[in-house]
Amino acid sequence: STIATSSHTARTILHSNSINRASSADLADTNQSSKTMTAQDILKSARLRYAANSEYFIENLYVFEWESDILYKTKSGIYHELEIKVSKSDFKADFKKKRKHEILRTGGCFGNYWNTNWMKMQRPNDFAYIIPSDLVEKVRELIPEYAGLYEVTDNNFISEVIKPPKLHDERISDA
Repeated sequence: STIATSSHTARTILHSNSINRASSADLADTNQSSKTMTAQDILKSARLRYAANSEYFIENLYVFEWESDILYKTKSGIYHELEIKVSKSDFKADFKKKRKHEILRTGGCFGNYWNTNWMKMQRPNDFAYIIPSDLVEKVRELIPEYAGLYEVTDNNFISEVIKPPKLHDERISDA
């Protein structure tokens, strides 16, 4: 499969048949001793965990009405979106994107429009924030009911803090 994008909408697109396996350099780059974790560090950790088992692992791409930091599709057709946040202010700023959060919360569906394939793909199957572990207690109570939360430790381990709820059950095919 091929995904066509312009260079300004995506920095990286990885297909499962052409994924570069994580190297020890990738691990060393994200294995920090300080508590300062960057978005790039989180992205590398997510790539290590999710890319190899995904049909698609897409970074910084407009698929919905917003830019997804990470969007990956399982081989069974389920789309998972991860939003990277590195500080409490960064996290809070995400909620200024009112339309994005309305669509995530409600599906943005009105009347009979939900029956169209386009409307089904207005949002991922689930949505979660992925943050440094030292940020968890600062934002845990701010996570909306339609979102999950993952933490990344200083040694690249990703764990689920709040399970992302299903936003819908539709499986989207490339056909």
